[in-house]
Amino acid sequence: METSPQEFDPISRKRNMLSWALPGLFLLFVCTGLTAEDVSLQSIVTPSTVVMKEGKPVMTVGVMGGDMQPQGHEQVLVNVFDLGANLQAATDMARFYHNEVSNKLFLESQLYNLPVQGGTTMGEALRAMGHDVSSTDGGAVGGYQAIMFTPDPIEPAPDPGKNGGTPINGFYRAGSDHRKDGGAVGW
Repeated sequence: METSPQEFDPISRKRNMLSWALPGLFLLFVCTGLTAEDVSLQSIVTPSTVVMKEGKPVMTVGVMGGDMQPQGHEQVLVNVFDLGANLQAATDMARFYHNEVSNKLFLESQLYNLPVQGGTTMGEALRAMGHDVSSTDGGAVGGYQAIMFTPDPIEPAPDPGKNGGTPINGFYRAGSDHRKDGGAVGW
């Protein structure tokens, strides 16, 4: 029986971030209030990425799906940071996948059927430009989970050396993809 990988991206109340995928591959990133100068976080073969802002971790995000991983990460990050989507909306948005070996483009049906100028759809317009394009279901575009920490601008950040474990002041937000099994967890 083949099991699909499960994505885990937890963040603790002290902004410790972990990210791993199972089975067959176990990778772990931990960031305990370190700055960018203290630690180098990279996503090489794992489907997860830790996003830093001003030297502090703010988000852990993962997209499962082989060579869809970097494409999916980019699409989700654009949805969140450029388009202003919350983490759940970012995963609910239609995605696309370019298979580099076959040079074929797969668009989720909502994107494929999106009306464009000229009275046609996105898929038909791309095909008219010479692209090998197909409509696909969600399985081809990976699965996604993410957790984001947003500091509270009103409350000063507590001093971890003085507060004895009091949570960092801020808000946790999460998103989990409807296309795959998984969930976002914070503690």
